[in-house]
Order: sequence, then structure tokens, then C-alpha cells
Amino acid sequence: MATRIQLAQSPEEFAACARQRYRVYTEEMNLYQDSADRQGQQLSDPDDAWSRFYFAEVDGEVVAGVVVDVAKQVVYAGHRGGAATRNGRPIAVRGP
Repeated sequence: MATRIQLAQSPEEFAACARQRYRVYTEEMNLYQDSADRQGQQLSDPDDAWSRFYFAEVDGEVVAGVVVDVAKQVVYAGHRGGAATRNGRPIAVRGP
């Protein structure tokens, strides 16, 4: 099993992170249903412009991601099959 963890730098790596974010937040947590790019299966945020993206890849597939919003000093993390967190605390799904 080949594993790598690194800072996203190329457009392809950013797109892979956006797809992982889509899987965690939109598919697994049922969040951002109105703003997600369903066709491209990506989820982006206006704060992405000044954030740092780190990702974990296993056998060529992104399975976890961490977004560091430098401006707001917030760290978001999520992995396939697990809860997403904001600064280490689970993010809960809110009601309608």
C-alpha cells in the first residue's frame, strides 16, 4: 500500500482535495447540498484562496484532507468514513 501526505500545489491536487471535501461534507455528512458542484463532485469555499491544503493519499486516492485557513486561524480536517472537525472539535450537522 503506497501512502503519501503532502501540501497540495498543483491544480490536480487542489481538485482532488475538493473532491475529498465533497465526499466528506456533502455525501457523508449531508451538508452544503445547495452549493456543492454535483457534476464535478467538488466542494469549494471562498476562503480557499488563502488556505493551505494538505492531503493523504493511499494507492493514488485521496482519503483525508486538512485545510488550514491562515487568515482565520482555523483548521478543518476530514477523512473518508469519519467525522469532520474544526480546530479538533467534531462538526455537527445542523437541522433545517
